[in-house]
Amino acid sequence: MIGYIYKISCLTTNKCYIGQTINIKKRLKKHMDDFNNNSNDRNGCRSKKIFINNNWKFEIIHRLEYNNKTELNNLEEFYIFTTLNSINFQLKGYARKRPIEWENIRYKKILEESKYIYCNCCNKNYIKYSFDNHELTYKHLLCSILEQ
Repeated sequence: MIGYIYKISCLTTNKCYIGQTINIKKRLKKHMDDFNNNSNDRNGCRSKKIFINNNWKFEIIHRLEYNNKTELNNLEEFYIFTTLNSINFQLKGYARKRPIEWENIRYKKILEESKYIYCNCCNKNYIKYSFDNHELTYKHLLCSILEQ
């Protein structure tokens, strides 16, 4: 059989929902129906956090030919675990021990994401450890004053 791992992203909050299906159109319709009908069933309530802002994107992130449903389940869990902005990650059942390779991928993504701070005033990314010094520079202070 052919299965798909998909991602529904909220373009406003940058959060995403990871899921799996063997029928893309039917699954997306189910998400939309659950959202529109204010359903509280297990599958609908999580993705509501994505649809609520009415600014979302649906994409297939993996196509898999599989012989056993466990293969598709494991692949979905891998994507949930290694996608930092996934709303699935905080859900019950995803707290069990993962393979060390998954831990390494997630850790590298966390390090990369946390390496920089964006300065709204200067419209530029700065390495976190140097940001405090940056805030004290004449250019930044002047920009901060003018922005007010």
